[in-house]
Amino acid sequence: MRPQFWIAGLSIMLAASPALAVTPCGTDCFLADTCERAEVQAAIAAALAQSGGTVRIPDPAVASCDWSSAIEVDASKVPLHIQGKSEESTHIRAPEGAFVLTGAPGLALSLSHLKLSDGACSGSCDAMVAVGGSDQWRVHHLRLETTGALTRLFRTSGNTAGLVDHITVRGSTPSEFVTIDGEDWSEWKTKVDLGSAAQVYIEDCDIAFTDAWEGRPFDGERGGRAVIRHNTIKNQILGNHGFDTGGTASMLSVVAYGNAFVIDDDDSAPWSSKTWARFAHFRGGTGLLYGNTWNVGSDIWINGTIDLAIYRNPDDSGGNESWKPCNGTQYRMCSNIGQDWSILKGDFPANCETDQDCQGIASDITCKWKFCSKSKLELCETDNQCPAGETCSGFLDGAGVDGYPCFMQPGYATQMQPYPWYEWGNTWAGGQGGSACATPPCDVDFGTSVSQLVQGRDYFDDVAQGSAPPATCTPLEAFWVESEQTLYRCESQDKWGVYYKAYPYPHPLQSAGVEADGGSDAGVVPPNDAGKDTGAMDGAAGSGADGGAGSGSGGGSDEDSGCGCTATGQPRSRLAFLVVLAIPCLRRRKRANRDGCHA
Repeated sequence: MRPQFWIAGLSIMLAASPALAVTPCGTDCFLADTCERAEVQAAIAAALAQSGGTVRIPDPAVASCDWSSAIEVDASKVPLHIQGKSEESTHIRAPEGAFVLTGAPGLALSLSHLKLSDGACSGSCDAMVAVGGSDQWRVHHLRLETTGALTRLFRTSGNTAGLVDHITVRGSTPSEFVTIDGEDWSEWKTKVDLGSAAQVYIEDCDIAFTDAWEGRPFDGERGGRAVIRHNTIKNQILGNHGFDTGGTASMLSVVAYGNAFVIDDDDSAPWSSKTWARFAHFRGGTGLLYGNTWNVGSDIWINGTIDLAIYRNPDDSGGNESWKPCNGTQYRMCSNIGQDWSILKGDFPANCETDQDCQGIASDITCKWKFCSKSKLELCETDNQCPAGETCSGFLDGAGVDGYPCFMQPGYATQMQPYPWYEWGNTWAGGQGGSACATPPCDVDFGTSVSQLVQGRDYFDDVAQGSAPPATCTPLEAFWVESEQTLYRCESQDKWGVYYKAYPYPHPLQSAGVEADGGSDAGVVPPNDAGKDTGAMDGAAGSGADGGAGSGSGGGSDEDSGCGCTATGQPRSRLAFLVVLAIPCLRRRKRANRDGCHA
């Protein structure tokens, strides 16, 4: 039989079989047939069903691949890396969100080299990219374009730590770059460790909006921890949620340094505001801000401070939305929560003076929980429910006339112990009229408007700097040693301790073990070269002489045009499998412009 008839006959036998959606592109590498949602999902499923690896997404045949909903990825069993070809060309339009990524501790998880754009959303619109679970995740080399729709670009949640880097954002607001959430109440029982790997790091990003909206900043709550460093940020502010406007814990900590901010919104933009109330806005927890700069447009009126606020204070301009005010009243917590703060009935915890305060939740809810005398995240009814040496004698807020300290207010963190905010080396220039910086660069300090926040106790402006801390100190004051990248804090009278040491920059995840190399092996994932980005091409399914077919275990060479690649799909007969092997060779010219088995 002539070969062409043999091939034609076997092709007819397979005509009724579903089209393959996944093509291997090397060892542990899976190439989606197109960038359409279903085929990307199929490639991810193929990777997760085996030992993990890299999923590659090709460029769209037209302007973009439009997704109707986000792909939910459970990478809690195997490592997974999802890559487009480049952040300029692999364009996915996803008004309802693009990816929800869930990993597990110790397992690498990454997303890179894609262009994502939003649009009017009719669903939940929670985030373009959501990630959690893993402590080894990296989201990088993405371009995000916004249209002015109500959008959150990134969200992290749960017990997670990882890296967002080399993200380019262009467009208009209202858009929030990131919300960083943690495990909620349990986070406030854990150690403050501002320089550890156990944070969400955001670095080396270029974020520029033409419009301004102070209400959607860099944000966080539920015990989230963030380090924001070496970014350029236009028309967005840093901020966090506190224990004030919702039923969740305040963000635990924020460290921000080496960032260059620009405030210069476009007159023609619909959300344009030529009056800005602050450079940043924090409502709870603790943090460090140092070495940041703000460049303000000459037509902007601005209050040039880092604002600290307590919305539970009746006099605060933010207002109290969810909790009884912090005014010295001795509040307990309603019994709709368990001793571990889990919700038993209703939607949120509630503070109370009497059982009547809890009746709006359910008829059987009482004003139950007090707090251990020092460990103020430990709920109790009796002394034996508290750590050794403590009594069940505490209440939500302090007993003073203004309730100091208000629960989870700025300047407090783990177990509601004092952890002041510190700033140093922050400067700004620009502004209009009486608000302008007169002699640039001007100093940036904290600003407050409530009695519960006091300089030298809850926050410290202009931390002293030098080669070594002085011999004497007062508790809670701090000293920065630039050569050591270390902040010392006075732990007791005249006794210094290391409070913070900057985590290595760039983050180690930028250069180790999280990314396919995009080189001649067409997507093999070596253990140690994974973050060595080579620009747009490291998202390709292969570059170099072998055309991506792979000269290693993936098979193929220049002479066979990469047809040593195999295809995966549902089990078929041995004869059908041979035809599948042959099809890439027959179609090599048609596929020459795609990733995978190039001609």
